[in-house]
Amino acid sequence: SAKCATVTLAVDEKQVTLEAIVDSGNSLTDAFGMSEVIISDNKTANRLLGDLQSNACHSRYRALPCGTVSSVDILDGYRLEHATITFENRQKQLEKPILAVSKVALQDCEAIINPKTLE
Repeated sequence: SAKCATVTLAVDEKQVTLEAIVDSGNSLTDAFGMSEVIISDNKTANRLLGDLQSNACHSRYRALPCGTVSSVDILDGYRLEHATITFENRQKQLEKPILAVSKVALQDCEAIINPKTLE
């Protein structure tokens, strides 16, 4: 069964807290900075970052190659200031994680995190 965690994402003065699923099938990482990657959808990105076309967002932008069964796709990613993951009564702080924006709405949760993020 899937494990659940709570993740709080922070940018400037804004914070968004999401229910996250810990997905061992998610191995998405930032190819360059090796930052932790948290996957969510457009709604979360807009709540946290506002206008994704703005200059402020442009400076945070990272393209994240992501392999699927049939192809390689590029997800839009945005560097955040920090995130806090709460999992099984433990908290972990992430510095400068990347929010990857899923192209499809997430069904059973608001975010997906890689189990390695919790190590």
